[in-house]
Amino acid sequence: MFNSTHTGSFAQRQSVGHNKAEDLFEEKLDKLKISFNRFGFDEKKGFVPNFWQISATIRSLPDYVVFLNSKNCYFHIKGTNKIKLHDIMNYYLFQSLFCNKSTPLYLGILAKNKEFYLSFNTFIKTIKDLKVKSFDNDGKMYFEIPFDVLEKNKEEIFTQ
Repeated sequence: MFNSTHTGSFAQRQSVGHNKAEDLFEEKLDKLKISFNRFGFDEKKGFVPNFWQISATIRSLPDYVVFLNSKNCYFHIKGTNKIKLHDIMNYYLFQSLFCNKSTPLYLGILAKNKEFYLSFNTFIKTIKDLKVKSFDNDGKMYFEIPFDVLEKNKEEIFTQ
């Protein structure tokens, strides 16, 4: 069986066939009748050969633009509570170049049958006291945000 976790190769992780977190996010938006458009790369439905050779900054573009509460909001959806440091740096760069009060950046963490949505600024405050860890297989650094910390810091942004 292929390993779809961080320990599997890129090819193994992509063989799963769909991105469960993104599927759940789209279902939520459809159910709430919230307008959205795919923005960043979709490694499952729009596979790009040698994707890893594309600049990490481009690969880390938000997944969606969502029209929410009279604003166009960027969303990056994660299927894990382990967020890589290099992704966070790219989200910061994206926010500094392209976001403002009218176009905020949000992270959605949909994992273990739970959903958490945080503005990027809230996310940064949430991880400030956490220790950086590194994956055993490739040494990439990441923050593992405990679910109780996510619960305490989540934002109710889908109230209409």
